[in-house]
Amino acid sequence: MLERNSATGKTHGFTGRCGEFPAQPSPVDPPADAAYWYCAIDAYTTDAEPWNYELRLRIRRRDAAVDLATFGCPGSP
Repeated sequence: MLERNSATGKTHGFTGRCGEFPAQPSPVDPPADAAYWYCAIDAYTTDAEPWNYELRLRIRRRDAAVDLATFGCPGSP
């Protein structure tokens, strides 16, 4: 979505991370489960009108399958 909606010439990037579930989860965090990693993908721009979006999800440890039912975005209801 960020790439599709960015204006021409904007600098944008993506970072990702996976690890243990937070000790104090937020309402948009996926449910903790030892069979999964807690992951987040950040998308951002660094130009005059910066954007910063994050997608939180969990990925199954056994086969690295994304749990599509657990996507959450900070700032969403």
